[in-house]
Amino acid sequence: MQVQFFSRISEIPVGEWNALAGDDNPFLEHAFLSALEESESVGADAGCLPMFVGVRAAPGTPLLGAIPLYLKTNSY
Repeated sequence: MQVQFFSRISEIPVGEWNALAGDDNPFLEHAFLSALEESESVGADAGCLPMFVGVRAAPGTPLLGAIPLYLKTNSY
């Protein structure tokens, strides 16, 4: 198993992420998470740093699982 950390959703291929996210929750889709970053709704200035964690069976294989995490750097 290989655990990877990504600081932006754009570092994860759209197809790989969306295959894991499914169709039930639009707030987990790659496009939504990307829009949060592009609009600066999350990021250093917003006090909410993205950190995505993914797991692969081996380097170069598709993601087996992933989770979006955010580090809060302020009290808002």
